[in-house]
Amino acid sequence: MELENIGKAKLIISRKNQKDASKYYICTDTSLSAVEILSIYEDKWNIETGHRESNQKLGFKDYQMRGKEAIERFIQLVFSVWTALLLMDLENEGCTIWNKFRQDSTTRTKNHYMVLGNDDVQRIALRVVDYEMNTQLVADQFKISRRRVQQLAKEYRETGKAPRLKKRGAKPKRCDDSLRREVIAAKRKLGGSAVLIGKYLRRTRQMRIDNNRIHAILLEEKMAEEDDKKKRRKRLWVRYERSHNLSAVHMDWYLHSNGEWICAVLDDASRMILAAWEFDHATADNSIKLLDEAYHKYLHIAPIREVKLIMDLSFTPTREIAGQCKTLF
Repeated sequence: MELENIGKAKLIISRKNQKDASKYYICTDTSLSAVEILSIYEDKWNIETGHRESNQKLGFKDYQMRGKEAIERFIQLVFSVWTALLLMDLENEGCTIWNKFRQDSTTRTKNHYMVLGNDDVQRIALRVVDYEMNTQLVADQFKISRRRVQQLAKEYRETGKAPRLKKRGAKPKRCDDSLRREVIAAKRKLGGSAVLIGKYLRRTRQMRIDNNRIHAILLEEKMAEEDDKKKRRKRLWVRYERSHNLSAVHMDWYLHSNGEWICAVLDDASRMILAAWEFDHATADNSIKLLDEAYHKYLHIAPIREVKLIMDLSFTPTREIAGQCKTLF
């Protein structure tokens, strides 16, 4: 059919309303069949209701999409984003688009941040400056703050080069010759590890030095070796704790600077000190005396069921004489 000021059009549906007025649904794209046109308009409702989700995931502005122009604008935005990501993917062969996105909307948490590399910094600068992507969108993709994205983009605009990350940590300090001599002398005298040498120097020489620096000096002097097992990632420490009070207690001895021995009975569940005292000597008799005091003090609540001890002479005999004598515990 031919319409004035419109041209050729295809009639889809015609109906009459309550006032017997005719109403027509036409399509100006005559190349499409009636079935294709109806399927396109069938998806229009999904586009209108999904604009808020698109705003959250792709960084679009919050607007209500209506009509043909809105649908075209939506398709153009999606096409431009994915085209830019595809071009970046072709520049770096071997990586997929999803690796460039560096995100998973189903498992991403708001407070989880990612450690960036130089390649990530370069991609962030290119997306914001060259491809003019939204800074909040890029921040969500790489799981960093928006302010950090703005800092990297600003440096790229001013210098014209992709920012390079600096080495983490403070600059290494130069080791004094006197410090090196002290470490070497302590190593020859004690023959222990960096931990033992560090304790010795801090207590006797009043030197402020950490164990890592001592180990580095020993490596330079060929007096220590690298241990690959200690470089592995350690398992997270999980605090073991009983659910009920008085089901288990801890006991240990500590030598105070005044020469007195201190022993305490600590509840495992509540971490409450049930009993503590100072003694002249750390013996098994004094340990039992203190444990007996804690036992009868809280017997009206529940008896102490288990006691966690260390392999120490104040509690148990050594392995060499374990079969020759009886322990009180």
